[in-house]
Amino acid sequence: MAEKTKTYQQIKFPYDVLDKAYKLFLKSIPAKDRKLLSPRWEIEYPDSKWSLDSEVQFISEYGKNEILSANFSYYHFNAEFRLSYSNYSYKSQETRISISLPNREKIEEMFLVFETSYGELAKKAKDSPNDHAMQISPRYNYEKKLPSVFVDKRLLVDLGRNPSNLMA
Repeated sequence: MAEKTKTYQQIKFPYDVLDKAYKLFLKSIPAKDRKLLSPRWEIEYPDSKWSLDSEVQFISEYGKNEILSANFSYYHFNAEFRLSYSNYSYKSQETRISISLPNREKIEEMFLVFETSYGELAKKAKDSPNDHAMQISPRYNYEKKLPSVFVDKRLLVDLGRNPSNLMA
């Protein structure tokens, strides 16, 4: 069985992207095996964690900005679809996707959904950095800047000739 896992930094995929990939996943599984899939939907808030009863509940909670983490998975002995989102700090927001299937090409087809969406969201975020509806967090460029001091060269020359001026 083939498996691929990929982590996307600074993103929370909209639910419609997750749903589109999941529907491709379902098409990859024989109809008789779909009934055997074990679902798991979890949402974590700063003060609580929930294991939810239905996908409808997950959809409702997943869209909220205050969640710290979300897990969406379907498992069967020869197939698995898993999304883990975490936002424990603004700088470390990430989504990890893991898909296992007997067919590698089907896995790549599902990841293409995420790759396409990630590219589109990144382009939108770059084009409109002040758009709060975007799901991609801005990236920061940290540069260490040393302070500069401008000194009059005449002062340095004077100090070089007469070092006793330093003590004054």
